[in-house]
Amino acid sequence: MFGNPLKKISEQQERLKQQLDNFELHETSSDGLCSCTVSGSKKILDLKIRKDLSEIGDSTQLEDAILTTINRAMEKADLKVAEETQKVLGELLPPGFENMFK
Repeated sequence: MFGNPLKKISEQQERLKQQLDNFELHETSSDGLCSCTVSGSKKILDLKIRKDLSEIGDSTQLEDAILTTINRAMEKADLKVAEETQKVLGELLPPGFENMFK
């Protein structure tokens, strides 16, 4: 009746992993000092630091900007993971149960 549910779950997990690996989220610090790109699977793909920062001389400000920017990007990646996981669960559950985990 339902086929092989474990195989379907495994296929959906792999599909979700591929979607998240291919998803890129960009975040820029509020002061524009740096920006980063992370994947949906929360890998840092790119980090850019403004070229003129050698004139600032305050590494603490730059470090804070980098950490804040990366953490905000990771939080957004977490939201994307939850959103995509919810979609996959909705496809796996019988009709009427798709909102069970919201």
